[in-house]
Amino acid sequence: MGMLTRILADVALMARQPLGSFVDIRSPSSDALYNNRGDAMTLVRILGVRRTLSEADVVQTAEGLREDLSGLAEQPGYVQQWWFGSDPTVAGTEVKRTVDATRSTARQLGLDLDMIFDEQERRLPRIMRWEACYLALWTRRSAVLNSEEEKIATAQEGAERESVPPLGDAQDPFIAVDVVADKHRAYVERVLSCLHLHGIGALKMDPRDMVGAIRESIYPGSIGTGWRARLLGDRMHPRVPEVGQEGSAESLLPPSLRDQICSEDANELELRTVQVGQHIWANVDMTLVPERSRPFAELVRTMSGSGIPWRVSLLIEGGGETMFAVKRVAATLLGFGKNRRIWKAIAANEELAANTNERLVKLRVSFATWALAGRNRPSRRNGLCYCSMSSHGGTRRSRRSPATPSPG
Repeated sequence: MGMLTRILADVALMARQPLGSFVDIRSPSSDALYNNRGDAMTLVRILGVRRTLSEADVVQTAEGLREDLSGLAEQPGYVQQWWFGSDPTVAGTEVKRTVDATRSTARQLGLDLDMIFDEQERRLPRIMRWEACYLALWTRRSAVLNSEEEKIATAQEGAERESVPPLGDAQDPFIAVDVVADKHRAYVERVLSCLHLHGIGALKMDPRDMVGAIRESIYPGSIGTGWRARLLGDRMHPRVPEVGQEGSAESLLPPSLRDQICSEDANELELRTVQVGQHIWANVDMTLVPERSRPFAELVRTMSGSGIPWRVSLLIEGGGETMFAVKRVAATLLGFGKNRRIWKAIAANEELAANTNERLVKLRVSFATWALAGRNRPSRRNGLCYCSMSSHGGTRRSRRSPATPSPG
């Protein structure tokens, strides 16, 4: 995270901005979500592998994916955000949803199996936990369009807006321009084909389900509740315009996604904990990756027996060599102490990129844990979570905001 981003985040926290101000998802299209800058995002649910894998198979699959997807890291603008969450406290919700579907089928067949289903609902949540894995694929408009394409996109967007009144803060149907949508669809299809080629089940989600998954990641208590967002194209009843909306079409369109997603605000409790809705959160960012790569399954196994809810977000973006452009100049001019080590690291990366087929990427890793308000704070109750994460990473930095990192 850059210095400017840190400063702006601290200013926003000190200004007590509402939680929705950190959500910039603006509008859906037929197959993606778009933010205020016109960046496209598609959420893919990872369903798992189609066969049992040995440790050698896992390494081979990971290496194959790395090679197949490395071409996307040649230029900035194509972002992968891998998200994994585990929560034993909502296992009962998932078990009940699955059992209810089976119970309905049994009743239609005239079978009286309620005693078995009741026993499953009673016992299975004790030994199971809810898990989910998503892959958010972002296409940054400012990075993937050249000057000529940007002119075409701007002209298209301007022509479409001329015939309608201002939209205010409502969902914007004109923000998804064709040139960005075409590049984004090609990017998504390439990633999906790579996943399927290596035997990984993946499902491209509907925009309504995408919004629901985003909301569940902020409010774990909403998992399994069946909440659905109101999107463009839904039947809407006109709302009474608010003050200052004269001449705006905002009251005739679905409300903004950030207002729908963020139904409860956040309050800072201590330096490292924040309450969002009914839960208290704490998180930790990885600032130095391990010297030796270790399978992610090791971390999952370590945490599975603790009974602690946790999640991790890994943000991978191409164009890593541009990240150190300013640091390289500063380290060259001030090549002593810590700056000397930075200069050597930058030089080593440049040599690696020039002499091998390796791609340099930008990586951000963030962990979070939470607990229901009224119980012990996550920073104390879930101390094992930090110890386990520490054994799988390098140095870490605690932060006040638990929000999952998001491009932009």
